Amino acid sequence: MTVGRSVVYGVEGVVLGREAYRKNSNKLILRLSGGRCISGKWFMEQTTYCFNWEGAPPSCSRYKMLDGRIYAVAVENGVETGYIRTVVEISNEPMTCNP
Repeated sequence: MTVGRSVVYGVEGVVLGREAYRKNSNKLILRLSGGRCISGKWFMEQTTYCFNWEGAPPSCSRYKMLDGRIYAVAVENGVETGYIRTVVEISNEPMTCNP
């Protein structure tokens, strides 16, 4: 669903960032709301998607569908934390980064 596309995440109506997933790879780029980008890799850990971002510890989420919307629920040590991001958009638009 996300290969070669970008995913926009938000919390309570505020956009947090956009992830661009590379084709034929587990690599992706995260553009933060200010335009700065960081590189990372994703991997699966049972039913949880985890991300290794440059300069940060891994972060994991479980994705859930509710009322036609996709939510990313943060997970630490296999337990959902209650921090929830909404998938605002999945797009074919190319993503750009600011220096």
